[in-house]
Amino acid sequence: MPAFDRLTPAARTALRRAAEEAERDLSPYLGTEHLLLGLRATEGGAAARVLAGLGFELDALRAGVGDAPLRRPRPFPPMGAAAPTTRLQRAIAAAYAEARRAGRHEVTTGALLVGLLVDDADGLGSRLLLARGVTAETVRAVLAGLGDENVP
Repeated sequence: MPAFDRLTPAARTALRRAAEEAERDLSPYLGTEHLLLGLRATEGGAAARVLAGLGFELDALRAGVGDAPLRRPRPFPPMGAAAPTTRLQRAIAAAYAEARRAGRHEVTTGALLVGLLVDDADGLGSRLLLARGVTAETVRAVLAGLGDENVP
């Protein structure tokens, strides 16, 4: 997994919030669904603004995560920090690639949101977005409309 030193402060906050969501969920893993929740919970981040603009509310997303079929079982509460899934690691790597594609040195919350969608449509985070018609292209278009100065 890439080093986190190139994350914007908002992106770091989103990852912290994702870990909090996994803990709240009593999950033994940190998955793409937790990243999606963390991105939506990071007020002021571009991803939160995009998700809010597309009608995704945090409580409804939490309910969608909890009700998702084929979700990994929760055999026991975690004993420490939840381990990131391979899908989450790939989504973060895709976010780094997205930042480079956009000519940015730092990875923003917007790049993390695109990263959920470009690499793996089977992750729960991306499935929740794709089920409502949200694609990487949709997110990129909305982010472009925010302008560079508004994309933390």
